[in-house]
Amino acid sequence: MPARLAVPLLLAVAALAAPAASGADTIVLERAASAQPANLATYGGTFAWSERAADGTHRLIVRVGDGAPAAAPVPAFTAPVDPDVGPRAGGGAPVIAYARCAAPRSCDVYRFDPAAGRETKVAAISRRGAAEAAPSTWKGAYVFARTTGSARGTYLYRPGAGTRRLTGAVAIATDLGDTYAAILSGDLRRRTLRAVSWSGRVTRLLGTSTASDGGGERYGPPSLTRYFAYWRSEVTGGDEASSVLRVDVRRRDVSRTVQRSTRTLPAGLDLAVPQTPAGTLYWFAPSVPPPAASPSAALWVSAPALTFG
Repeated sequence: MPARLAVPLLLAVAALAAPAASGADTIVLERAASAQPANLATYGGTFAWSERAADGTHRLIVRVGDGAPAAAPVPAFTAPVDPDVGPRAGGGAPVIAYARCAAPRSCDVYRFDPAAGRETKVAAISRRGAAEAAPSTWKGAYVFARTTGSARGTYLYRPGAGTRRLTGAVAIATDLGDTYAAILSGDLRRRTLRAVSWSGRVTRLLGTSTASDGGGERYGPPSLTRYFAYWRSEVTGGDEASSVLRVDVRRRDVSRTVQRSTRTLPAGLDLAVPQTPAGTLYWFAPSVPPPAASPSAALWVSAPALTFG
């Protein structure tokens, strides 16, 4: 998790130019910098992200457990793929949801099952004349945005319960947990983050960011764990750095209980937050190559785990 639209990809690419995190943060693995790894997502020991191939197309890269990363056996993408990793219905290994576009305004949600090595279109949420994007999945349910047509907004699909609109705001990034959907909407200048219950009856405003050339903050994609929503807040227009914010989405007064990480990370990071342990985050950023070595993009993990105050 999480999933998002194309706008935040600019930030993910910018991460490749950011300095490596300081302190004791640890490199998990390294990829060629030319592959431009981006849109990192993780759940239950499975990682997924996008990489650029030599022919200019983009591939879905999957790493399961301690195995080697590999391109999923699915057709290539014309733009960076934005995966979400979530638990499957009935338990078992995680699955990966993402949008695939036949044309810029013709996109549908697909699911890749790493255990079976198979891609499947999620036909239940495909609607003629509408483009679906920014999907996230949780035990067979999907939250996603409809970005074109007469029914723009952000929706939740549940097997056996159909599809309901959670908000008229069109998500640029989402995540889905067992109680709430986290929905980030807006543009590069102003973004709003909400948590909406599966029933659609409870909406909690988590925060709003404003950014300009002169300064401000810009929110990044959300990640839900059992109790918390996490997201990146990037300072713009000055000493650029990223803080990580979190809030207990079960509380009614969530806007008053937002906690900020006690240390900052390099600006522009595309963070992935696993369910456990708390405060552990992953991101791609350059490693420092030895002399004569090709530049590489490293997958880092926070160590020690982030704390919040």
